[in-house]
Amino acid sequence: MNDRAVLIAAAVLAGVLICFGAFWALRDYAVPIFVNGNALARHADLMVGDMIAARFPAVRVGRVRCPALVDFTRGRSATCAVPIEGQELRVDVAVRRGGRGVEFTAVDGLFVARDGERTIGRELEQMYGEKFSVRCPGAAVRVLQHETTVSCAVEAPDAMRRGLEVTVLGDRGTVSFEELAGVPTRAARILGDAVAAQREGSVTIEGPALERYLRGSAAGSDGGEVGRRRLVGAAHCPLKVALHEGTHASCTVAVANITLRYDVHFEKGLGLRTDVDSSVAVIPALREFALRYFQRRQLETHIPYRVGVSCGAVAAVVVEPGMTVRCQADVGGEPFYFAVRILDSEGGFTLEESTGAEDTSWKEP
Repeated sequence: MNDRAVLIAAAVLAGVLICFGAFWALRDYAVPIFVNGNALARHADLMVGDMIAARFPAVRVGRVRCPALVDFTRGRSATCAVPIEGQELRVDVAVRRGGRGVEFTAVDGLFVARDGERTIGRELEQMYGEKFSVRCPGAAVRVLQHETTVSCAVEAPDAMRRGLEVTVLGDRGTVSFEELAGVPTRAARILGDAVAAQREGSVTIEGPALERYLRGSAAGSDGGEVGRRRLVGAAHCPLKVALHEGTHASCTVAVANITLRYDVHFEKGLGLRTDVDSSVAVIPALREFALRYFQRRQLETHIPYRVGVSCGAVAAVVVEPGMTVRCQADVGGEPFYFAVRILDSEGGFTLEESTGAEDTSWKEP
């Protein structure tokens, strides 16, 4: 390995590989525990700032600022700030349970109007089975206090224009909102009003209609990436599904190279339920995110090295919280492994260092 390659690899690995355990083993320090704020801010850049920038590439994200000296003694926490388009998003920093390393939690919410409008539209389409136009007037990028609402206007061919109060949750673009009164749901449109409205007794559903409904549900997986990338395949259900309280039926939907299994059942007071047995991660979407992340690190180091990312040839994998998907990056001709760790079933994840030896989730045919 030549000297230039060594310098590039050192610069990249020092600034890119993300590993809580390698940062500080805080439990090894005697009480009181004080941490240098500049070092903490550099770590927060990797764990929070650069993740936000990779998720919203059109948004200007600055370097994280933390107090000069942080006291973690006796479970204390600290607050750092991520500069975003002239605003500051507060991040709570605390010692991880067990005392090894630190964890970061966004105190404020981040609403990027263009991305937020797409997210709201996608979720409305999942709920009501038709495309909505969504407009959220105001600043293009807003840092908001926890669970602050944003006023939007939504409209669809079968739904008159109306206001919608949207609650912003965290820094990942997650939102929530109340149902739209008087708009037929996707279940009602596909399965019929009687099936969608039934809350006790029993229902009978035609298999082809249920298959169509579940294919739409599968398309909404991984934040809509499954549908956007046209990964939904065939669905299979019994020709006729008769359900009452306590009975179950099973259906499957193909998503790329995997099969999702749906437990279809009827619950008194809730009605028809279609519960999927697992969550899906679309590998090309993870790869594109990681590529944006490493390219941002490249810009920060001002070294013109080439960046490439591979997470295997499969289109999708079944995931659960805590699981890792192993990928390989090539930075300036120097390959190394990293892992995408799944945080929750809503699509949250982080990036971590990986040796590649202990993780078998990455597969290259």
